[in-house]
Amino acid sequence: MNRFLSLALLAFLVFNLSAQGLAPGLGEGAEQSEFVVAVSDFSLEMDPHHAYSATEAQIFTALYEGLFVYEPRTLDPKNALCESFVRSADKKTYTFKIRAEARYSNGQKIRAQDIRDSWLRMINPAENAEYSSLFDVIKGARAYRLGTQKDPAKVGIKAGTDSVLVVDLESPAAYFTKLLCHHSFSLIHPSMLTKEAWANLGDMPVSGPFKIGSMTKGEMVLVKNEFYWEAAKISLPSIRVIFSDDEADLTRRFNTGEIHWLSSSMDLEKLLDNSAIQVTKPLFATNYLFFKSDKEPWKDERVRRALVLLLPWEEIRSNERYFMPADSLIAPIQGYPKPSGPGGQDIEKAKDLLTKAGFKDGSGLPEVILRLSDGEDHKKLSEIISKAWTDAGIQVKTENVSAAGYFQALKEEGYTIGSMTWIGDFADPLTFLQMWTSQSNLNDARYSDKDYDKLVERSMFEEGSVRLKTLAEAEKRLLNSGACIPLFHSISVNIISTDAIEGWHSNP
Repeated sequence: MNRFLSLALLAFLVFNLSAQGLAPGLGEGAEQSEFVVAVSDFSLEMDPHHAYSATEAQIFTALYEGLFVYEPRTLDPKNALCESFVRSADKKTYTFKIRAEARYSNGQKIRAQDIRDSWLRMINPAENAEYSSLFDVIKGARAYRLGTQKDPAKVGIKAGTDSVLVVDLESPAAYFTKLLCHHSFSLIHPSMLTKEAWANLGDMPVSGPFKIGSMTKGEMVLVKNEFYWEAAKISLPSIRVIFSDDEADLTRRFNTGEIHWLSSSMDLEKLLDNSAIQVTKPLFATNYLFFKSDKEPWKDERVRRALVLLLPWEEIRSNERYFMPADSLIAPIQGYPKPSGPGGQDIEKAKDLLTKAGFKDGSGLPEVILRLSDGEDHKKLSEIISKAWTDAGIQVKTENVSAAGYFQALKEEGYTIGSMTWIGDFADPLTFLQMWTSQSNLNDARYSDKDYDKLVERSMFEEGSVRLKTLAEAEKRLLNSGACIPLFHSISVNIISTDAIEGWHSNP
């Protein structure tokens, strides 16, 4: 659910907050009041088929719902619009029963056909939806998404009746119900299927526990959806989301009880209650460098590996620089064997690889263009990398782009190496690994390795420790290719008083 620049650290939290009292001094049993949260100021994409920041994903947990949501303590999939489901003996067909009481916020009944239509919109080639490759596990979805097969009837998503949805998969895919928690599988109202501009939403019908009450440039108010299937359990009358990066003002407003949760900008030195600081480490997220790997000579694995081995990793991944330095892509997961990457600096091996690739002592190698953000850490990182490669006879150019324009800059051509922080979209290693497959539309590095693709594909037919071992083998191959260069696992810092608020669950 979710991409970030390295300077943004937000928790991935389900809106499952039930307040006893929402401001300091309110006693037990106080009347429920509006819950106020502050997030970074940015251009919000309200279409769940075209959004992929963690802030949007958080807000979508209030507005949109699909078959499953995350249980906020364990991150296990929890039934939402799906009342029950049956999995076939070959584990490739799911039959979902939709709740009879499921309604949009305008009172209209939610039908299985609506879910099918939403999903088909998501994988329609004309939409070019950012997360559409997540649907490739569904039979026929990849061919339809890529336009090689144009008949939506051949995609394995069928509405048996108004209350029955049948989904056929390409493989057993043990992670499928976890995947269905992702916001791209959420339901959108039929009236929104062909809507292009989602800025002026008005009375947009939604499927989640809250609906939009009002929306301005600086804030959004979400109000309780009285037609929600579990409306009786919604404690909060409304949620106010403030968009701001003013650290001093936001911290002052938290201190006075006006804001109940700070999830982005904050001044910890001015905070009156240090017990409100909630730190999650590691967040299910990793910051990494990546090579654009689709053009010569950068598509040559030997060249990429050589440049990686030239770098002083003890200095780059030091504890003085990062809270949680990382030499692997996937943050620690119980039962997942940590793969080994290229190791530390090895100048002689790097020179040998460059010679074998036809670039002895860096001669003839094109200029390496580092495109990083203009934050202080990235500026320092640029200096370290540039020096190491320049000393090895390689020409280096650094482009430090403002944070506001950085993500768009990564979509443009003209650079060799970029940086990204990826927060896992569902609670499984595949959320980090599938995006590097050849046909994934999340593959900004344009990395392509048939053997890597085969390992990821093989994991789709496996379960348990066998599956995790295969995924770890795929990650090892990716790391040793030099296409993905992990730097650190992220942490999340949030300010919320758990003495005043019930329902906060710190999770990865």
